[in-house]
Amino acid sequence: DEIELMLLSSKPDLAVKMLHESGLLKHTLPDLENSHAVPSLWNHSLKLLSVSTKSLMKRTSTLMWALLFHDLGK
Repeated sequence: DEIELMLLSSKPDLAVKMLHESGLLKHTLPDLENSHAVPSLWNHSLKLLSVSTKSLMKRTSTLMWALLFHDLGK
């Protein structure tokens, strides 16, 4: 899955941001695209993805999906 590769890349926050800027996010992850309307949620999600690359913890696809979606229900 290409999105999973993006999440496991060295700059997952940039990958998600580029999906949004290209208009592809609304087709691939519409719930995440909707969070862009709430800047604090959007920025928080991107920040978590960025911080995860600097962490000593092992980044797995499960962890990255959890970081990306953990606040969407708010």
